[in-house]
Amino acid sequence: MIGVVAEPGGTAHRLSVKKATMGGKTGTAQTVAMEAWTKCTAEICRDHAWFIGFSPTDEPKIAAAVIVEHGGFGASAAAPIVGAILQKYYDIEHGYEESGREKK
Repeated sequence: MIGVVAEPGGTAHRLSVKKATMGGKTGTAQTVAMEAWTKCTAEICRDHAWFIGFSPTDEPKIAAAVIVEHGGFGASAAAPIVGAILQKYYDIEHGYEESGREKK
């Protein structure tokens, strides 16, 4: 799960720029049968996207799971949301303001 974020080929590697180490798993849940999928272009036929993440990787203190209904792919729809949640947690824990500057 650490490699999903830490390794360059990981599906959630974009999250590796966050302030703390993070691990996770992306996923996609099929909503319609494959033979129907190619015929349906409506949003309701798009797959559900999910991502679970935890941080820091050595001694996890926080975990989050997000499912985006009809979001398509976990890496592009759900992982950024979990990344933002974990980033906000660290910002609050370390006293960062919205501007990114440390509170005095």
